[in-house]
Amino acid sequence: MKLLIFLLLLTRADGGHWQTFTNTNFIADIFGDDSVLNLATLGGVVFLQTRPQLQVEHQFFHTDGLGVNRCLCISRDEAGNVWVGTDGAGLVVIPRDSGQARIYRAGELPLRVRAIMVDSSRLLCGTEEGLYVINLQGTPLDFTDDLIEHYNFARVRELLSDRVLSLLVNHFGYWIGTNQGLTLVDRGFSNWRSFRRPLGDSVSALVGIADGRVAAGTELGVVIGDTGGFVPLVTFPFAKSVRDMIVVDGALYVATGDTLFRVDFSGGVTPMLVADVRSLWAGEGCWAGLGGYDEWGLGLRYLRSGQSWESYQFNCIGSGLVSDCTFGQDGSIYLGHDAQYISRIMPDSSVRLIVSPLNWAVQLRCDSKGKIWFSHFYPGGLSVYDPQADTWGQIQLGTGDRHIVQAFGLDRFDTKWVFNKSGLVVGLIQWASNRSFICPNWCRRPVVIMSLRLILKTGSGSV
Repeated sequence: MKLLIFLLLLTRADGGHWQTFTNTNFIADIFGDDSVLNLATLGGVVFLQTRPQLQVEHQFFHTDGLGVNRCLCISRDEAGNVWVGTDGAGLVVIPRDSGQARIYRAGELPLRVRAIMVDSSRLLCGTEEGLYVINLQGTPLDFTDDLIEHYNFARVRELLSDRVLSLLVNHFGYWIGTNQGLTLVDRGFSNWRSFRRPLGDSVSALVGIADGRVAAGTELGVVIGDTGGFVPLVTFPFAKSVRDMIVVDGALYVATGDTLFRVDFSGGVTPMLVADVRSLWAGEGCWAGLGGYDEWGLGLRYLRSGQSWESYQFNCIGSGLVSDCTFGQDGSIYLGHDAQYISRIMPDSSVRLIVSPLNWAVQLRCDSKGKIWFSHFYPGGLSVYDPQADTWGQIQLGTGDRHIVQAFGLDRFDTKWVFNKSGLVVGLIQWASNRSFICPNWCRRPVVIMSLRLILKTGSGSV
């Protein structure tokens, strides 16, 4: 029943270029400076200006060369080129001052790149097939002369696992976090050393500290140390994933699946933000990229000196999972999602989110009067939206399987045809009356819906 698509519109008025609509509020990774943040989201890449005010500078989607919209990690080299690890297209580079992305040597790297680190003319990529080291030879946009080295557990036993989760570089060399522990290798890749299970198994986040030590986040807590070993800084009462870590004003900020903690280096812990924080960046303030539910997200939170947390969300469709779409009579496009939000793309390409009285709109239709009809698989039923009056109607089709809509359509007389999970095809001629018949062999016990009820709601919630 679910159809995972990202809505694409071909706008012929501007020369036939693609216009893409996704949800960019699930922020997987952040890299930037005090003026621009580069965001890897599950709906593409966003360049966000932070001065003098928050403003989207540029967005990149798979129609702009990314290959896919699901981006997992991001970094920037000394020349200003932005490198992106994706879930489905491997490694991608966005050249400085360019509006087009380029996939890096397709077929030579795994399709899923979980971690990226730039070290001068060298690029390290953490994947689920090990560590890839790319020597850019001083020409980051000329891929032909690059040298690629691949390290995995079969080649280097000290790597502990092929599943690389995090990367860090400091004066000791390269630190590699995997789902089996931590590994250190010198810059010449000749001396490898492993730290199995420094606290928990998975080292999912790494950050360097001013005194040269390293903090490593695991599912059981945070450890701190160097080549001499690691000791616990803070332990969790129960396992939770550490998404990211940064150092802000001499303290460690630890992002987990439900809370952002401030940890001082004596072990004191203070909750800073209750949210699903996936990524952190410290610049002129603290930036937290939030997760959500895979195909939709909750945007950004940011904390400036002496202020409280503020929120920022991109103007985008309600979810990257689009079940169906239809045109309104004014040229608007309505999208159904696996949530209670309905997205309305206005003729000027701005997006308005509308809250439906029912969840999970599966099929959308526009009748001759311009009203938009929605069928709902679960919890079921039909809803109708009147754009002119900004009101909703809701139709109950019965209880149990009779309320679950599997197929829905309108004919030229505006009759609403519903096929429900009980095997009934119901024709709705008017809101208050209906005719129904049973499709043979589709339902063991013939059940006829005798009546339908319509509930009308205004924008203020009155009935």
